Amino acid sequence: LVPAFKTDVKHEADIVEEVIRILGYNSFTLPKNLKSSLSYSPKVDTQKLENTIANMLTGAGFSEIWTNSVTQSKYEEDELLKQQQVKLLNSQTAELDSLRTSMLYSGLEVIAYNQNRKATDLRLYEFGKTYHKAEVKYVENNHLQILLTGKNAEDNWLAKGTSYSFYHLKSIV
Repeated sequence: LVPAFKTDVKHEADIVEEVIRILGYNSFTLPKNLKSSLSYSPKVDTQKLENTIANMLTGAGFSEIWTNSVTQSKYEEDELLKQQQVKLLNSQTAELDSLRTSMLYSGLEVIAYNQNRKATDLRLYEFGKTYHKAEVKYVENNHLQILLTGKNAEDNWLAKGTSYSFYHLKSIV
């Protein structure tokens, strides 16, 4: 029987561990070669991964947004990013004249639109692409954007609502 003070002994492996401890670890010889096989895992299914992340974020109270990849070139003030912008040859409007190099501006437009309509407590996410011009080719990168604004919880009789902070976003990530 296992003594009452040995509360961690519950399985066969625990008994084997106790026997080895009593006999002494040095009384057992270890093999010089260890053989194992590598397991193969197929390429990650990005669509499945995106769906899993989307389900998790939606379950946490986020809403998905889809913004336009065509944006205003005036958003970019950095000279290096201006050189990397992909300009449209035949744009529909004077403002929307390039593909986005960052998802931030379109996300901020969504927040501004909602706040102008008194919707201030927002939890949003978006899967999207950014576009850059390299030396002789164009580069397209996938991104996930998470946006939080307003209060984490509404004011009630028990506690005052708290605004979102960096740490709320960090916990989500």
